[in-house]
Amino acid sequence: RKRNQDRGIIIRNIAGLEDVDMFGVLDGHGDDGHEVSEYVKSLLPDILADLVKADKEQKFRVDPKPLIKEMISRVIAELKTVQANGKSQDKSKTPRFDVSTSGTTMCVSLRVGDVLHTANVGDSRAVLIRKVMRKKKKNEDGKEEGDGGMVGTLSSLPLSRDHKPT
Repeated sequence: RKRNQDRGIIIRNIAGLEDVDMFGVLDGHGDDGHEVSEYVKSLLPDILADLVKADKEQKFRVDPKPLIKEMISRVIAELKTVQANGKSQDKSKTPRFDVSTSGTTMCVSLRVGDVLHTANVGDSRAVLIRKVMRKKKKNEDGKEEGDGGMVGTLSSLPLSRDHKPT
């Protein structure tokens, strides 16, 4: 039976800021994909908190793209370090997985105030599900359908696109 290689992550109140959160999914690939996705999940809270704290002027509130790009770059750098250490004699610092044959996708949404910014690396995608409320319609007898005056319908909004090789 194949292991579940998916990981989800929720980081609330990043760097103590109540209006800054991150939500994401990681989908491991390869023999050690579950370990790669778990490792990346473990890196994200500290990397993100460090980046937010370092942005003293909080420029990320106006344009979070540089912060998100730097977060992704740091994750990739960490995985490259794992790969380099895997080839060294000192195995004590090296996680026990092979990033030359395994990896993970990463699809994250950063909430800053009431705006959601989404980035994705790989073939994962994010979809926002929302409930749209409308007034209930009256049936042929002039009675409202169901209880109360409102009814909710679910709708979806794609937040990202797949990055699939052609």
